[in-house]
Amino acid sequence: MCPKEVTTEQKKTTVCCSNYEYDSDQDRCLPVCYTPCINGTCVGVNECACTPPLTLYNNTICVPSTCDNCEHGDCMAPNVCRCHKNYLMLNGTCVPVCDNVCVNGKCAAPNECKCNDGYKPDPNDPYNCIPICDPACENGTCVAHNKCICGIGYERTKDYWRCKPTCAGCEYGDCISPNNCVCFNGYDRIDSTCKPKCSSCVNGDCVAPEVCRCHEGYELVGGHCSPICSPPCVNGECVSPNNCSCNDGYNSRDFGVCEPYCSKNCINGHCSAPDFCTCNDGYVHDETEYSLCVKPCIQPCKNGHCSPSSGECFCDFDFEYDNDTESCIPMKPVPCEDCEGKCDNVTKECRCLNARPCHFNSEDMEVPAEVVASDEVKMAGMNMTLMAIGGACLLLLILVVVVMQRLWHKRNDYTATKPTHENSGLGSVVYTVPNTLISQRASGGPMDEDSGDDDETTDGLIRRNTQLS
Repeated sequence: MCPKEVTTEQKKTTVCCSNYEYDSDQDRCLPVCYTPCINGTCVGVNECACTPPLTLYNNTICVPSTCDNCEHGDCMAPNVCRCHKNYLMLNGTCVPVCDNVCVNGKCAAPNECKCNDGYKPDPNDPYNCIPICDPACENGTCVAHNKCICGIGYERTKDYWRCKPTCAGCEYGDCISPNNCVCFNGYDRIDSTCKPKCSSCVNGDCVAPEVCRCHEGYELVGGHCSPICSPPCVNGECVSPNNCSCNDGYNSRDFGVCEPYCSKNCINGHCSAPDFCTCNDGYVHDETEYSLCVKPCIQPCKNGHCSPSSGECFCDFDFEYDNDTESCIPMKPVPCEDCEGKCDNVTKECRCLNARPCHFNSEDMEVPAEVVASDEVKMAGMNMTLMAIGGACLLLLILVVVVMQRLWHKRNDYTATKPTHENSGLGSVVYTVPNTLISQRASGGPMDEDSGDDDETTDGLIRRNTQLS
């Protein structure tokens, strides 16, 4: 151990260790500074200490401190600062040293970061400062003080801290998450878009729930878009803008006008409905023809016909109009000699040049011989015709009587000879053998007993009638 004391018989002596020397004034061993410690005190082997405000310079001299900025260091000489441990001189200042770079902060002490304003220490990393967003980012990330970056599928709102989900075509709905749109009431999701619903909007666009905006050329009538025809369709239906479809029985005439069709042309009237004519003033419908309108005669037109155009009465042939009776009366024959009349050799009729009947009965004029002869022949022919017709009718009547008589006789004969039910070969069927109603003599039937009476046969009756004639 140094120093140590050595005692001899004469006196006590102190022996100092190496690099120490004994100071008798202080009676102790002091360290030796082999380079003198100027203005300072040797406090250890070659270690000099200065008394403030002096500072040690070059480890040997204590000089006055003249450093402007030597915080966290020692001023070794005028404007010469020596930084303490874990500090580094940077731009004339001793700055602390951190093992890692402080992110969003600065190194305030050795290995100690101080965060910038708006940032706070990261609890998981002492060298990292994370930004502060107040209020906290919603659906986003706080990348700086009160600055949010929205996540994928989100967009910023007017509030910097709030991010809302984005949905394409969600103008009329709520976007509850990215591309997840819930449409409002009255809207349906169609083709990734919320579109309004209309119960009926044909030929129009549904612009809002139950609000239909008709296309051009259409108008809203009773909640439906109906086509517009200008002028309006008459006797037809407007099926598209300015396009009329005529009703049954009508044809298109002019634009927007459908006129009735009559299968026959209306005479003295006009077609007012399908196959119906409306008569002009003063005309009435013909009773048998709908298309004919006639002008009625003021008086009845017997033995004539009423002109449909003028209403005049035109008499039939051989009739003439009588103004007194206002009717058609038979024409009175006039003397043929007064009208240069002639007689027809076929019809034997005599008529004037104007076709009026005439006769030859003048006392001073002889009737043509051919006319007289023709009249006699005509009367004879008529008599013969009447006689022939009378004879034919008489023969027909006799024939009917004979047939009825023969049927009566056959019924009596059958009743007398009717077989019983047990021995009948014909059963209940009764029929007439052909040619038995007129004569049965050839067959040897029951008529043989009366064969001498020729009057009972048809031939006898015919002969009798001939003789009578």
